[in-house]
Amino acid sequence: MESCHYGFDGWIIWTWDDYEEPGFFNALLDNGKIEQALAPLTRPDPCAPGTGSNSLTNLALNASVKASLFLPDQPPVNAVDGSSGTQWGSGSGPAQWIEIDLGKPSAVSQISLIVAQYPNGSTTHQVWVRGVKDSFRLVHEFKGSTVDNQILDFTFDPALADIQFIRIITTLSPSWVSWKEIEVLGK
Repeated sequence: MESCHYGFDGWIIWTWDDYEEPGFFNALLDNGKIEQALAPLTRPDPCAPGTGSNSLTNLALNASVKASLFLPDQPPVNAVDGSSGTQWGSGSGPAQWIEIDLGKPSAVSQISLIVAQYPNGSTTHQVWVRGVKDSFRLVHEFKGSTVDNQILDFTFDPALADIQFIRIITTLSPSWVSWKEIEVLGK
């Protein structure tokens, strides 16, 4: 599932049978148990929402979103459109924020951010959350040197309950504040 962040569309096993190389462990051994376990009918696409080993969904995908500022050709919706080929760009330096409305209170297990940054350098990004009637509270801070296209991941253990709004505030960056994609995984 980690490869989904990098745009992988599929995976293959190079040696499916043992005709060429009988010494390799292959998918047809033991009456094809591996072949059956990996078949698309029994193992759905791990990049599709609600599938994979942890059955988490990207709650931010196409969600309602707003931001402190944005360039006309880089609106906030670009950060939750499922494509790292577009981005939200504030058009300004820190401090800037982007806020995602998940649409309903949800259990949030993980957040994943794809950096849009030039030049590379030291950054601080804060993750704030709130429920419907709560105030925002800080739940994580990414702090360190970052580069364009870097993926910042954080897993909440245990998952955060009853979260509807997530705000990412960038307080330090050498570049204009931007994100290529923001994923909020949960149920």
